[in-house]
Amino acid sequence: MRIPGRLRAADDSGVTLVEVMFALVIATGVLLSLGLATIAGVRGTLLARQNQLAGDMVNQAIERVRALDFADVAMVTGDPSLSSDPRINASKFDPGTGTAETLVFASVGTLNPHTTLDTRNNTEFRVSRYVTQPAGLTTGTRRLTVVVTWASPEGVRERSASTFVTATRRGLPLPRFLLQFSSSSAQNKGAGTTVSYGLRLKNYGARDSWNIEGPAGTWSYVVDADRDGVLDATETTALTDTNADGIIDSGFIETDGELFLLASTTAPNTVGSTYSYAWTFRSIAQPAATTAAQTLNGSLNVTGAPTPLPTPTVTGPATQDPWPVPTASCATTCTLPLAYLHELPLGSHANDGTNVSSFDTNSTLQAGVNDYSLGKPGGVKGRYLQRGGILSTETNRDKVADWRMQAPAKLNIKAGKAVAYLYIACLSGTVPGTLDVAVGDGASTALSSFTSRGTGTATLLSCDSTFRPLAVPVTIATGFSVTKNRYLVLRATVPGASLSDIRIGYDWAGAASTVVIPQ
Repeated sequence: MRIPGRLRAADDSGVTLVEVMFALVIATGVLLSLGLATIAGVRGTLLARQNQLAGDMVNQAIERVRALDFADVAMVTGDPSLSSDPRINASKFDPGTGTAETLVFASVGTLNPHTTLDTRNNTEFRVSRYVTQPAGLTTGTRRLTVVVTWASPEGVRERSASTFVTATRRGLPLPRFLLQFSSSSAQNKGAGTTVSYGLRLKNYGARDSWNIEGPAGTWSYVVDADRDGVLDATETTALTDTNADGIIDSGFIETDGELFLLASTTAPNTVGSTYSYAWTFRSIAQPAATTAAQTLNGSLNVTGAPTPLPTPTVTGPATQDPWPVPTASCATTCTLPLAYLHELPLGSHANDGTNVSSFDTNSTLQAGVNDYSLGKPGGVKGRYLQRGGILSTETNRDKVADWRMQAPAKLNIKAGKAVAYLYIACLSGTVPGTLDVAVGDGASTALSSFTSRGTGTATLLSCDSTFRPLAVPVTIATGFSVTKNRYLVLRATVPGASLSDIRIGYDWAGAASTVVIPQ
């Protein structure tokens, strides 16, 4: 009988336990890597979002400050957060350049407190703003630095930026300008003389020009080159009609530019009358704007005609021939109107020592003709003048007689012949002798401060202690100007040794000494 073969087992192919465990390990690694990658991605996204938010906050803070007026771009001294800020040391802050800059402070402002908190997307941001003055730049430029910090899973992070802020004007192009007098608005002038008004125009707006709507009559408008409100002989640059609209105008003036000009006319012949004048400056770019025009109002009081300049009758050195006592154009207190020929009294003080006249003495102070003249025994009084003085450089008060008048405004002295009318007494000495006289100017009352502009010499024929009139012509070869607050000077000396013990009388009814200056 056949014996059957071995029964075949069922199919046992599959995955063993070892293989399963190995697969689980692989799967776990893959899943763990994916998880870590996901976490890292989420964290990176969070950090990027926070960084983007910080950058936006920096830009927003800068733009807010830029919108402020320049005066408000400053730290505030009363800011309570200043003392706790570790970035500030001795009122200085390093904007990231490696060099600390001085903080700009003001008593009030909008950057108070300079550090604020801002929460966005569940993250708290600290925003700090710093205003510093960069070294080497003008006060019209400041540096603004904004620093934003926040806490992240990786620690405290920071984002910052700096920019310059300058003083700018907003609201252009509306006309913005200043119009004012650069001279007195109320003038007193002689009939038939030239009267001038100094005007100043300063542009605070956009580039513009202005039509000048002036008073009726014949007026000239020239540039005031030295900006002193006084018409000088050299100031002849006339304003014109630059846009051909039939009206004289200022021409274009840039932002922050200015124009000084002089409006001049001839004073009417009606003595004692008062006239009113008006000047309207109107923007050409925007003539209908609410700020387009401004008006100045001036006045003129017409006085008498100018005093004619006396002409000495002598052809050589002046002598002690009698001459009529001139009538001064100002009696005691004298303010010089321009464009006049002036007779100025040399007397300087009343008997009580009060300064009442235009010319002040620069002499030894003793009792005499008045409280400020020097007297000698025997009743002979007057300003003492010792021989041997050097006209242009003398600083010894006994050797130079010196009168000074401080100019209330710029005085333009013309070339020509000045005349000093003096009363002179010679007590002893050999005659004839000479007296030297000079006209000039100085910066102060010191005798050493003197610049001679013209000189003259007169001859004294008698020496018998009697006061006699003496006309001394002084030739001014070249005209000159005495600016405001400088001094117009008249001085006299006795050269050589022929004469001695000279007296000059002044401020006295019997010795009304004056000087006539061409102007």
